[in-house]
Amino acid sequence: MSTAARYIACFIFPGGAYSVNSVIFCWTSSTLSQTTEKKAVVLGMTKVGGQMGYIYGAYLWPDYDEPRYGNGLGASAGFALLAIMCAWVLRVWLVQENRKIRASTSEHVNLHGY
Repeated sequence: MSTAARYIACFIFPGGAYSVNSVIFCWTSSTLSQTTEKKAVVLGMTKVGGQMGYIYGAYLWPDYDEPRYGNGLGASAGFALLAIMCAWVLRVWLVQENRKIRASTSEHVNLHGY
């Protein structure tokens, strides 16, 4: 509840939360880059999915929950853990898909990045 600690956290959190967007877009475009159509659709879906947080995000931090904002913090932590789990599952799935691609063809084919 220190004012100085909360003030510093106000600068650290947005730096981490917003800078990860460019990493996600680069990773998404390299993960699904077999065709340009697939890349365009995936980048569009990723962009829309990333912006949906701004719609419901304001409702996670109601005034009556101050000064600790337990609901918002819990939801943010839960969504972060869900994103980590989804990324791990996707990595395992892409490794399996790459093995199938390598086994099915001897030609040069773009593999999924992970």
